[in-house]
Formats: sequence, structure tokens, C-alpha cells
Amino acid sequence: MISKAMWERVDQMVREYWHYNDEGKAYTPETWTPLMQQFALLNRTYRKNGRGYESLVREHREKEAADSQKTEGGHGEDAGKMPEETPREVPVEELQDTQAAQEMKRLAQLERELVQICDPSSLKIPLWKPGNLPDMRKNPYIQLADSDGNATPSLDPEDYMPGFVPYFLEDGQVHPVILVLAGGHRGNCTSGDPVCRYFNGIGCHAVLMGHRVGIQKLNFSLDLQRAIRLLRSRAEEWKVDPDRIGAIGLSFGGVVITDYIEQMKYTDVPSKYDPSYQEDQVDALPGELNAFLGIYTSSDPFLKRSGERNYPQYPPVFQVIPGADPMLDFQVSYLNDLVRHQVRVEAHLFDGGVHGFALGDSQIVVNGVDGHIPAIALWPELAELWLKRIWGSL
Repeated sequence: MISKAMWERVDQMVREYWHYNDEGKAYTPETWTPLMQQFALLNRTYRKNGRGYESLVREHREKEAADSQKTEGGHGEDAGKMPEETPREVPVEELQDTQAAQEMKRLAQLERELVQICDPSSLKIPLWKPGNLPDMRKNPYIQLADSDGNATPSLDPEDYMPGFVPYFLEDGQVHPVILVLAGGHRGNCTSGDPVCRYFNGIGCHAVLMGHRVGIQKLNFSLDLQRAIRLLRSRAEEWKVDPDRIGAIGLSFGGVVITDYIEQMKYTDVPSKYDPSYQEDQVDALPGELNAFLGIYTSSDPFLKRSGERNYPQYPPVFQVIPGADPMLDFQVSYLNDLVRHQVRVEAHLFDGGVHGFALGDSQIVVNGVDGHIPAIALWPELAELWLKRIWGSL
């Protein structure tokens, strides 16, 4: 096992890189894959090997206790003798620490290379003004449930500013816009970028969302609401049709959208949740969505379903359900809730397919590898037909 100190260093770095894929610092799988492979190596080896933080600390303390007993047990006839010098054996723990340090160094090197290759941070549009970021955790009277039962108090860096990377068409024409909330707790480039580009190809603007993930009192709902209002506030400048603003959520991205729809009102203002927030003109604009596309997602599985949810403010819904997804029960239950509450919904339940296929154009999907099925790659075309039906021409 690696030492407690080294494990904490690894854990800190992995948490930092958990956010890295949200910053839009790599647009293509070709530049992104090496970084994520190295990230996965660290994550798998030192955090997801069946031993959590508590067990690692316990092992560390047990080893310390055992070493202490060995040190205190030297009372025999040889107790006063000087030990003979022998070649020092490098402890396994020290070797593992060295290996972990080298792997972290490699991850940092890849990060620097990616920043040099492609860093669109200058393109990222912040959602909030500096020093005026609403935080529901400041209000002890809010009784919104935490979205994730396993969430830590916050997964966000102290200086994290929610925002989105725009994928605006540059033809001078007014278009609908799709907010893309990809999986993995925040929109990541590997699955989010191709989706943005696909919607560009069918005549829609797109933005790749970067929202908070602290998951305490649903701050990400405020971020999504702000993004919708910001698009409306600059609709003329960005050539956005303010009556055709949709959102697509893949995996957890869909949970963010359903939490917003079901637990907040479109007319809510941030100061309702954080009294210290200073409202501006953007907050006075409508916050409703005009379409929701849920791809291998559901409503929040950690919240009880009830008639108290804001079903009447649901926009038309398009849902894609892979039949072999471990979250299948949640997705089907969510569909039943929508139908029971008379929400306009089109759903496609595939006979097979697993979680995480994104746009469906990767080779593992095309070749039907690892539980994926080629037929599920049809969902973007089905979504396009659905959007044309509810919105007219795109």
C-alpha cells in the first residue's frame, strides 16, 4: 500500500483533475485521451481499488502499530549489541510512493501540454459577476434535498466560476440554442464536444455547460437557470431565438436539468436562495426551458418521487433509454412519472445498450463492443426529427 501522506496527495490531485475536464482545455479526443488515460490510471490504482480512504488510513495505522511493537520488543541477550550494518532494503511502501509520484508527474506534464495545444479559457463565458456568486448553502432555511447521498460538502475549487463554452453558428442568422450538460458530474469535452458540434450541424447554436458540483442544496440549478437567462439577455447579440432554448443532459447532466425543473420555479430569483446575492437585469428574464433531451439519464435517483414536483412546468421531453443500463429502473420509472403527469414525452427504449455512449459514433458502439449496440447511434437523428416537430424548422 502507499503511505497515507502519498494517498492524500494522490486524492487531492485526482479531485483537481475531476474538475479539469470541465474547463474545456481540450476539444478533441485525440488530445484529450492521453490525459484521461493517465487520470484513470491514478483513479483506478489509488482510489478505486476496493479500498477507500478510511481503509487506507486504517491499514496505515495498523502498520505503524506493528512496527512500534517490533521496535519495543528488542529485550534479549543481544539487546545491548550494535546491529550489524546490512544493505538497506527499500520498503515496498516507499517504492509504491515513488511510482505514484511519477504517475502524478506524468499527469501534470500532460495537462501542461494540453493547455499549450488548446486552451479556450478566453472563450469561456462566466455566468456570474465576480464576488456575486449565489450559494444556497448560505441559507439554513432552505429545505432542498442533497442530490447525491455520497456527496462531499463541496467538490468545487474555491475560485471556480461556472460558465459555458459557446458553439455559436457564424452565419448571421437566428437559431435555436441547446445547452449541453454532459456526464461525469459536469460537462466534459470527450462526450460534450461532439454533441455540441452535432447540433451545430443541424442548425442549432450550442453551449457546453460548466456548473458547480458541490451538490449541496443544488447550486447547479442556479447555474443552469442563470445560463438560460444569460442566453436570453444576449439573444440579439448572439442571434439566439429566445423561444427555442433547449437543454440536453447525458447521465448526471440530465439529473441537473430535472432537479432544476422539478425543484425550482422558472420565475425564482437567486436572492430567494441566497439573501446576500445582488440581483441584476439578467435575473428578471424568463428562466424556462423549451425542450429537454435526456440521454441515459433520469430524474434524481436520490430524491423521492411525489406529486409535489413541478410537473406542469416541464417542457416537451425526448428520452433515450439503453436497455442494459444499470440505471434502467430509474429511467423507466422516470418515464412512467412523466406519462402519469401528462408531460409531453417521446421515449426510445432500446433492446440493449449500456451507459455512456454519448453521441454513439465511437467504434465501440459501431462495432457493438462492451455491451453497446450499433442501433443506439440513431438517437441523434431521432432527436433532430423530434426538435423539428416541436419547434418547426431548425
